[in-house]
Amino acid sequence: MSRRTSARTPDALRRRRRRRLLLMTSPLWGAALVLGLRLITAPATISAARAEYDDGQFQLAAPHYARLQGFPPVERWKAYFDAGTAYHRSEQSWSALDDLGRALELAPDDALCMVQTNLALANEAAGDSVVEGAERRLAEAAEVRVALAARDAGEPYDEEVLDPYGDGTEQDPDEIEDGARSDFEFAGLLYSDATDLRALPGCESQSSAAAAASDEARGRLDEKEQEATAAADPEDQLGTEPAPTGSPAELAAARQADLAERNAEAANGREQTLQEGADEDGEGDGDRGGGSSQNW
Repeated sequence: MSRRTSARTPDALRRRRRRRLLLMTSPLWGAALVLGLRLITAPATISAARAEYDDGQFQLAAPHYARLQGFPPVERWKAYFDAGTAYHRSEQSWSALDDLGRALELAPDDALCMVQTNLALANEAAGDSVVEGAERRLAEAAEVRVALAARDAGEPYDEEVLDPYGDGTEQDPDEIEDGARSDFEFAGLLYSDATDLRALPGCESQSSAAAAASDEARGRLDEKEQEATAAADPEDQLGTEPAPTGSPAELAAARQADLAERNAEAANGREQTLQEGADEDGEGDGDRGGGSSQNW
């Protein structure tokens, strides 16, 4: 009886209420602790990302910037913009498209121009990458046709070209070419998106040099889109050049040489694109990613 009475003393009741209050508020304390840790580590994360970006280590900078996404003290669009730009500079086009697309949704009016510009650059780079893959597919299909022709003629051929996995399933050149045409069609859509981004309002106050560079970029994108569309449906093109003639081996060699030339042109185009981004943004440091958006 005495123990029951002592448990109901004022001090015991206060202790019990404190314990209940602590239990009820423990999730809030946990969230506050996590937020506090993020506040403490945020400056180090920003500093590391800037240093990596300025040092050209874009692949390392991108995930550091990505950690700041959704972080309250940081303007959300900047975290997505810097991460997306770093992904673009490290040739991770699809991650760049995701983050820069989100940055465009969140950016204030005075930042729209540079976000649109970098998102257009990312779309163009993605299109270039898809075109390169389509060209490789066409070269592969040509090699398969050469091997099939050699086998039918009783001449030596590379069995791995026909059955690369060694499981008895031969490659179908028609299917490979169909895949290449689908890739070209997708690349055309990416180039079209890039052109549309270049035409969006938001860059009215840019310098005359930047406006000229943007006009040049739109012309380049139109040309790339037309080439990709033509490659996606070559039979639908009127007034095309006659089909090349020669032996299967000669045709394959010619396609390989053309592929190497296109890859070199694409690489050079990306270098020009990065310099163009620097000129348009007036920062002299690429696409205004990383270190150029430092006002956190």
